[in-house]
Amino acid sequence: MLLDVPNDGNQWYASYTRAEIDVQIVGRTREWVEQQQTAAVEGILASSRRLQEALGAKPAGYISVAVSPLTLAITRVSPTRSDQVEAVAAMLLAVVIVSAWTSVTVDRRLRRRSPSVRIPRYQKAKMGGSPT
Repeated sequence: MLLDVPNDGNQWYASYTRAEIDVQIVGRTREWVEQQQTAAVEGILASSRRLQEALGAKPAGYISVAVSPLTLAITRVSPTRSDQVEAVAAMLLAVVIVSAWTSVTVDRRLRRRSPSVRIPRYQKAKMGGSPT
């Protein structure tokens, strides 16, 4: 669950131009998301009343809190077949890249550990007999 206050500012300053609280919930089942949504909205409304009471505000002067009806909609987001194929292709590409990097790294380390053996490129052949 993500609770956020929309910020129209940038990295240097915060600018809260709208008095909104954004609630985003992601879950496996619609029922669980509905339960979390109901609990979050009730908690926000109760906190608003409790905080205003603690400040000594009169009930007639409370800041009104309302839930936008459009925001209560729950949307199911699921990947398409092409999205799934792209994800599998990306994972396979990552596996190939990591495997190649690992094999090169292991090979280099093994070469450093083994003593270097020099094989001369040219050796004079010993031949019997006298030169003529």
